[in-house]
Amino acid sequence: ADQRCLRRFDEAARILNRADGLVQYSPSDKLTLSAFGGTLQNNYNLRGGVNSPTPLNFLTGAAASTQPYYLYGLQKDISYNYGFDVDYALSAQVSLYAEYSREHYYQRMITRYRTPPTGVQTILTCTGCDSANNDWTSTSTDPIDVYSVGVDLYLGKKAYLTTYYSLSAGKGNVNSHFLGDPTILTGANAFQLVGTNAAVPYPETVERSHEVGVIFRYKLTERLSPRIEYRYQQWDNRDYQTTVMTPYMGCVSAPPPSAPVAGCTAPILNSSTSPTPLPGAASPFYPGFVVGDPSAARYLFLGVDQPSYHAHIVTATLEYRF
Repeated sequence: ADQRCLRRFDEAARILNRADGLVQYSPSDKLTLSAFGGTLQNNYNLRGGVNSPTPLNFLTGAAASTQPYYLYGLQKDISYNYGFDVDYALSAQVSLYAEYSREHYYQRMITRYRTPPTGVQTILTCTGCDSANNDWTSTSTDPIDVYSVGVDLYLGKKAYLTTYYSLSAGKGNVNSHFLGDPTILTGANAFQLVGTNAAVPYPETVERSHEVGVIFRYKLTERLSPRIEYRYQQWDNRDYQTTVMTPYMGCVSAPPPSAPVAGCTAPILNSSTSPTPLPGAASPFYPGFVVGDPSAARYLFLGVDQPSYHAHIVTATLEYRF
């Protein structure tokens, strides 16, 4: 059964705030300065209506580990961005520009670890199967920084050349923690977020994109202009969910004392939150995560990971104006 007070973000009531701003200043004919900013903020944690009229927190007052919440699912969805750019004309033929912008995305959710009772049991008689003491929260933050610089050259009246470099650098973090009382170990409110059920932060994900470009355009006639463009791209990505994946995930041995699989020296790692982690185990990827599955020994998987790459791109176009 669905959790009570669970709301899908596209169906829940919310308060939305939005703001945008832009400022431009030209102290001279050669220099132009610009700055911009904006934010979009959604608050779904509203009291009453389709949500609970009273807080759903297990811990209240001074013992509360978070602010009161009145629904499960997405609580807040906030994004903001700002940036600056500078344009400077050295002469009628040469101009320079530099830009910086930052985007930041933040989401917060609250959910519950639950195992609905079966048979004659109810949520009042089972051991922590559906209790607010097993609520946990998770926040995700994704900042992205974008830098770019370039030069525009007008070579006479017919030729135009521009060069630029840009860097986009992003990171992703998901931090999770429990909201209940871990000292309650028995009864209907028994704390269950232990071992492999524990709410813990995930490893950081990283993404970087570099691009260098050169564009040349020549005006043959009033209506005909050929253009050639060269771009070099380098994209680097590291994601704990997919970077460890390979087309063949079966070459992994079970933890000792089981005998290792011939030719597969990497053992399965118990979770870092497991009650009995494997002593001395080391992963070449992300410690504490399983890097294989013996049951997958008969299968090949394609398209799981999009690896980092670098590419050279050349394009040529012919523009005709009617």
